[in-house]
Amino acid sequence: MSSFKAYVNDGTKLHTIMLTNLTIKDLKQQIARVTEVARADESMTITDREGRHVETDQDVIEAFVNDPLLFTVHFQSSFFFNDTFFSVVDLDFIYIKNKKWIEGIPKNAQLSSYEVKNPLVLLTGAVQYEGQQSHLEGAKQDLSLLQSLFQTKFNYQVFNTYDPQNPNTGLLTLSDLNNFIFKYFPDDINKVNYDALLFVWCGHDGFAMNAENDQLMTSDKQIKDFKCIQNIFMTQTDYFIGKPKLFIKISYSGQEEINELKVKAKEENIQHKLQYNQDRDIFTISVNTQWKSIDDPGCDSWNRKRGSYFTEVFCHAIENNMNKSFNYIIKQISKIIIGRVIEEQIIQSVSTVDSDIFFIPRSHDDIEREMSSIPYNNVAPLDFKTHWNRFWRRSNVEAAKLVEQMIRENEHGLGAKHKLSPSFLRLINNDKTDKKFFENIQLVLEDVDIDGNVYAVKCEIQCKGHVNISIQLFATKDSIIDQQLKRLISPIQWDTKIHYDIPLQLQGLEDKSEQCTEKKFYDDTIYHLNTLLKLSVDIFGYYNHYVAIAYNMIALICDDIGNYDMAIEFYEKSLEIVLCVFGANCTFVAQLYCNLGLTYYSKGENVKAIEYNEKALKIRLDIANTHYHVGSSYSVLGHIYLDQGQYDKSVECHKHALMIWKEIFGNANKDVGDSCCNLGVVFELKGEHQLAHKYYKEGWKVYSAALGEWQGETVQAKKKVEELTE
Repeated sequence: MSSFKAYVNDGTKLHTIMLTNLTIKDLKQQIARVTEVARADESMTITDREGRHVETDQDVIEAFVNDPLLFTVHFQSSFFFNDTFFSVVDLDFIYIKNKKWIEGIPKNAQLSSYEVKNPLVLLTGAVQYEGQQSHLEGAKQDLSLLQSLFQTKFNYQVFNTYDPQNPNTGLLTLSDLNNFIFKYFPDDINKVNYDALLFVWCGHDGFAMNAENDQLMTSDKQIKDFKCIQNIFMTQTDYFIGKPKLFIKISYSGQEEINELKVKAKEENIQHKLQYNQDRDIFTISVNTQWKSIDDPGCDSWNRKRGSYFTEVFCHAIENNMNKSFNYIIKQISKIIIGRVIEEQIIQSVSTVDSDIFFIPRSHDDIEREMSSIPYNNVAPLDFKTHWNRFWRRSNVEAAKLVEQMIRENEHGLGAKHKLSPSFLRLINNDKTDKKFFENIQLVLEDVDIDGNVYAVKCEIQCKGHVNISIQLFATKDSIIDQQLKRLISPIQWDTKIHYDIPLQLQGLEDKSEQCTEKKFYDDTIYHLNTLLKLSVDIFGYYNHYVAIAYNMIALICDDIGNYDMAIEFYEKSLEIVLCVFGANCTFVAQLYCNLGLTYYSKGENVKAIEYNEKALKIRLDIANTHYHVGSSYSVLGHIYLDQGQYDKSVECHKHALMIWKEIFGNANKDVGDSCCNLGVVFELKGEHQLAHKYYKEGWKVYSAALGEWQGETVQAKKKVEELTE
């Protein structure tokens, strides 16, 4: 007798079954046997690899067209709140209809508990629809609230189709949605060890007026079955077998739809506001909420900034019950939204389900361990801990271009990115040169100190005396590095994608943003920087210095156009990442503190400005006492203290800045002249005209030597000297 082989995914394990007959009865019996379910009956829902339901003998026969054949089975848990729907359209207008209670839970069933620390979080939504001028403000705010909750409070990595800095992302077509899902499909995510799935949809649901509606509508008015999305993660990959999967669908109805729901509720004693289903390791929440567009006269400025009532309660409940189970949180949400009439049934359902989730916030140690376990395919990218500014990034991209050119042209040599520009010793392989010589070419580094990166291309490096490379040593696979140098610095094997293709692409976006900024096309600037940000997150993950760079650049533009609150928000995001990646004692951290201080200064919040600039100063002093940026911090603090009327502190700071400028530049430099004149201003305000005259005069002489006699600063300083002389 012939038999038919298939695989069954029950959410916890992948089973192998053999069918003697291609019938639904035989299929259910075999599934019940391997999954140890008491009865093979209607509580079993079966789908094939494509997500189609398998309910008849013909469905079974058609399913065996696929090879290998994979079935997915779902078992509905007993005694839980499976098909009860309720509404909070109006808190005094609640109807309940409990459609079906399913019995028969196995006596030996035990509660499964999942601790989630690193879920794949996918937030999707349509904020705007084609042919409609208004936006779904609720969807926009809900996506932002949920991203903030899981990204800020839990330190989870979040992928969101909507970017508030790029309004174009409010339009999400069906093609966009499908591309987004498969872009982050777990088989293609660089082996990140996700322990759960959280998928959220926010948008219209097609306005189907029945409780069984389980569809969503994308911006191009296309309809997609929400269960199809669930099946993608349950049937087309075994990545999440045995891992919890939480699906949330938040749909928004206009006033007309709400009125229809009320009429239908009165006729059928039902509303479908919120549905909570829990099926082993699959958790589903469906919500229907009223929406107002930002163009709605009834939508005031306060409500425009708020999400749906459900999402606000959901986020608040999770944030305030971080040590509680998810089912407990659902009970709290129902209590807040619906009241005790529903709570009693929720309590019963929560107490009898056979699995639960605990969301655990990730610590910085967890993130660091994760980063160290996924070292970009064991290839380190460009390091930004010591140097990170745009000159450093651009010059290393130029160095990468030279490396790739040398590789293509079979050249040999050694390159160094030192200070602001790359330099290369290039030994060109041509027809007149002995090939054996180049196969064993040796370059000797003797008593050299390189404050930057070194690039070795198809050569052997030997060391004599003192040799130091402060940042990174990149070497092509056919280069040879001697042991003395390896003990000082670990060579990084050159990877064209990580060290050339990606930096070149990112630099191109940065260059475009700078060109737009020069023309004052700030919307275009932010568009390019948001593209850079998204690309960085997609390639390296959220906690990476390229992402921090992108956030910092966006913040600088926001500050330039006077959007100080937004600038602060992005500076803080950048700061969080850099602190996690590099720690506190880092020049990048100091610069971000300084940027925050300057933005608060622009806002007129001098206390905050002083706080952040002092943090920056402390780090800079720990790194180098006479560094240029130390002088910059002293100078900024001097100005803030002057505005505060704290003249003595202002004098102290400006004197420190002056001392540092003179040590670095001598006496013929504009920064030296600035500090002299700053001291002149403070002493003049203090009424100490003799000291003011002294510093204005010194500033005048410095400006004259550095800038010329008729330059603006020189003329102004000379004028002050003449006024105080009189």
